[in-house]
Amino acid sequence: MLEEIENVLDLALKNSNIKSEANFSRLIRDELTDTPNSDKFNKITNEDLNNLYEIRAKVLDWELGTGYLGFFAKNKGTRYTFTRRIEVMMKQMPPLENKTILEVGCGTGIISLELAKTARNVVGIDIAETALDFGRCLAESLGYTNVEFKKGDAKNLEFNDESFNVVVCSEVLEHLLDTEKAISEFHRVLNKEGTLILTTPCATSLSEMCMDFIRIFIKDMQVEKENQFDKKTYLAMNKEGKNMPPEKFLRVHKRFGYNNLVEMFNKQGFKVVDAKGAVFAFPPYYPVFYRYCPSVVLPIIRGVESLLNTADILKRFGSVSTCFRIEKQ
Repeated sequence: MLEEIENVLDLALKNSNIKSEANFSRLIRDELTDTPNSDKFNKITNEDLNNLYEIRAKVLDWELGTGYLGFFAKNKGTRYTFTRRIEVMMKQMPPLENKTILEVGCGTGIISLELAKTARNVVGIDIAETALDFGRCLAESLGYTNVEFKKGDAKNLEFNDESFNVVVCSEVLEHLLDTEKAISEFHRVLNKEGTLILTTPCATSLSEMCMDFIRIFIKDMQVEKENQFDKKTYLAMNKEGKNMPPEKFLRVHKRFGYNNLVEMFNKQGFKVVDAKGAVFAFPPYYPVFYRYCPSVVLPIIRGVESLLNTADILKRFGSVSTCFRIEKQ
């Protein structure tokens, strides 16, 4: 999977002036950094979120293991947390031949380009122009002519009703201010026989349970809280000498309850056909675990995930992300 994209990655990196190495010790240290004091942390606006995700695309999400390019991390454990989610998601896909696909929150277009191998045409939208530029660079390098990347908002899709056979939304829903409006838009642009493939954190997280314990001693740990101060981006900007008000680095990161999320889908006219968990969340902080776990352990983890999915457990408990296959009622 993704072999062709990996072959042209170096070219795209050079053309985009993107950093290609992750500093994992900094990642851990940043999580332990105190949150700056601000009396403006209670309000998040669409404009602030758009600006923040553009900044992330420029200064943070180009680091292997912490952002978009984690799909190509040299470390097998880190790469597993990205590719395993895609693997589970691809297995949920309906047949894509002659289908039109919309990917909401496409980032650099890695998934859109993979889907374009089979689909008739794919449109990827995102709010970060820097990420979209990278996707366009990849598409051009690969010679893909059936993919279009454009700026767009999940809550206000600029497409006609029933325009797509498939809508894909991977690890985006938890970052939106108006989740129900976005789901309503997905329903509107899907045709009557269409399929929504969506991944988002909604299972009870073992990592988060451990983090709650750690917060007893370190109150400012900001992992998977709904209003999360983006310390890594804040510190990266400061390191570059670009000081910005701390309140500009507040982002949304919801963890939906599984049942509540299913109810939300039903309310907007969808029904869940299938759901699978992706990536077992080892406590206390799964990115660190996978960064240092021996590659020989990964097949065992995959086996555990398969067993838990067969038992219909992982989608509700212990998974980093849950992948849904959803259709119109």
